[in-house]
Amino acid sequence: MAIKKVASEKSTVEKSTKKTVAKKKAAPKKIDLVEKKLSAVVDEKSEDACTAKGSSRSMRKSCNFPWWGLFTLVLALVFASVLLYQYNKEFRANFSSMMNSTGMMQWNTGATTAKPAEQFTMNMKIVYNKDDAKQKETIDQYLSNVEKNLQNTKVNATWMDKNSPEGLAMIAQLNSKFLPIFVTDEAIKKHPQFQLFADALKEVNGAYVFNSEGMEYLSIPGFDNATFIGADPTKAKVVIIEYASLTCHYCQSMQPIVDKVIKAHAKDVSWVVKMYDRGGIDSRLEQAAECAADQGKFNGMVDAIYAKQSDLGKATQDTKDPKAAVDAVIKDAAKQAGANGDKVLACVNAGTHADKITKSTEEGKSFGVVGTPSFFVNKQFLGGAVEEADFTKLIEDELKK
Repeated sequence: MAIKKVASEKSTVEKSTKKTVAKKKAAPKKIDLVEKKLSAVVDEKSEDACTAKGSSRSMRKSCNFPWWGLFTLVLALVFASVLLYQYNKEFRANFSSMMNSTGMMQWNTGATTAKPAEQFTMNMKIVYNKDDAKQKETIDQYLSNVEKNLQNTKVNATWMDKNSPEGLAMIAQLNSKFLPIFVTDEAIKKHPQFQLFADALKEVNGAYVFNSEGMEYLSIPGFDNATFIGADPTKAKVVIIEYASLTCHYCQSMQPIVDKVIKAHAKDVSWVVKMYDRGGIDSRLEQAAECAADQGKFNGMVDAIYAKQSDLGKATQDTKDPKAAVDAVIKDAAKQAGANGDKVLACVNAGTHADKITKSTEEGKSFGVVGTPSFFVNKQFLGGAVEEADFTKLIEDELKK
């Protein structure tokens, strides 16, 4: 009987399990019904929003408008436009021209509309030293840069040695002080980019000369009426000619170096100082140095003014009376140099050395000087500040010659 009971219970369990399984199998149907009901609710709400009595006219129009049809039409138009633009060259050119003319965009249409620019031939005569390989190399690089930087430009160069009849005639015609010389003709004004380099040209006796830095000097600035320190420049083995500005920081940095050279070779080296007016208060300060030179205090005055460059900077910013502020610095510098400050200012106000400053500046420009400091050590040119070791070696090499 016990066994039967167990079997009976087992049978009961199996029936119960079957019922449970049957219920689990029916569950998905209930989920489907729930999803259908939710979908029906959403659809019903959507229909209510579009058809309800309280809905607005714009809402009902929005529900009925064929949006997908409009979107498809727009895509079709865009696609047709792209095809038309890509394959119709005439339309493409006209469209690009229109857009460029209105300034709306810069459109690169390639060879369909661009006209090839005509090449400009720049005729150039070059006077140089044919025996100086470095000079020839530098000129070649210069010409290459011209053709590279100026669009559609070809340089037609005519080379003339400095000792040839043509070269000597060109040097005389232009009164050139150094080599190389780059000369072109009036046709250069027709160059499409002429305005970009017009300032680098100067007209001399009907020729147009390019500004350049000298590599070989045919002559050096004169000594007449020049202020100098050390040996007499007419007798010295080495003559240092400096174009200086008393507001130039690099000139100030070179001053102690030159002083050392002069002290070491006082009998053989002459330092000739030529003032170079860069504008502003330069001329007044340089006249003050020349006025101090009349009292035998030139070197001390130059050193004192250099030391007061920061004070001079502040003086020029004096909104009340900058001239008076600068004169106060000049007077103080004269005192430090051991000169009579009142006499120095009286000399400056009288313009005693004004013409001298103007002439030395113009002379410097004729030798290619465009900035300060600029040095001529015998016939060698040095532009800008130079390392003390290099400067000293150059002087010693010249002394050995």
